[in-house]
Amino acid sequence: MEAISRGYRITDEGVMNGMDGEINGYPNSKGYKCITIRNRKERTTRMVPFHRIQAYQKFGDKMFEDGIEVRHLNGNRLDNSFENIEIGTSKQNSMDKKPEVRLAMAIHASKFITVHSHQDIVNWYMNNGKSYKKTMLNFGISSKGTLHFILNRSISVKPRILTPQ
Repeated sequence: MEAISRGYRITDEGVMNGMDGEINGYPNSKGYKCITIRNRKERTTRMVPFHRIQAYQKFGDKMFEDGIEVRHLNGNRLDNSFENIEIGTSKQNSMDKKPEVRLAMAIHASKFITVHSHQDIVNWYMNNGKSYKKTMLNFGISSKGTLHFILNRSISVKPRILTPQ
């Protein structure tokens, strides 16, 4: 990892140190503390989260294996202490969140469930210019990826029909 080769280290308490001492870093869009490393030859910059440096110090190349994510055991993205950083699967990472946070995320996701059938969406798309944008607006679908999945999923998957109780 480039940050390690340049002398950046995270203490057991989660404090980032560089060649000139302690570095505060900055939060990225997901709330993780980061530093920016510049490559002058290639004229590029790379954002490196503190937790990934700590994980590399603790687990080495094992953190780069397929399906492995860096986890914050207490769910606090700013706590990069040695004891709080672990590696594991996406499911394990999700389960590190507090139950009330997982519930809130599930409730938020459920708000996007529509009552339209797969075939209704496919038919509308085919008969209205095959426009992703128009189809998304018509059915309230917020993601191109979701619409792509709906349009390309197997016809053998039958939509669930909701019946009144």
